[in-house]
Amino acid sequence: MSESALQVHPLFRIHQNRQYLDQRTIALEKMILFFMEKEKNKLLYIQNQLKAFNPFNILKRGYTVISDDKSGAVLKTVSETQVGQTVLLQFADGQACAIIKDIHILSKGLEE
Repeated sequence: MSESALQVHPLFRIHQNRQYLDQRTIALEKMILFFMEKEKNKLLYIQNQLKAFNPFNILKRGYTVISDDKSGAVLKTVSETQVGQTVLLQFADGQACAIIKDIHILSKGLEE
């Protein structure tokens, strides 16, 4: 058979198309794996962010959350407290109750 006859023969065309599909399948599989790896990395990043900002993990680093014993409102500044006020101290491993004895307001905040 001549070369031009082979190119138009139905079996040859089927073979060519099968090779093309195989190549496209391999390329698609590579793209899917790349996409899945990229999404996995995004999820790991988000997971690490959630861990870093998880209030419980912050408490485990030695911080406490202080709230008013009566209202339950979180106290964010010393000016929200009063002498004699009962507060709840939330630690990573439990809670403690305390009574404010003294209040000392800094002239400049610690962040400056």
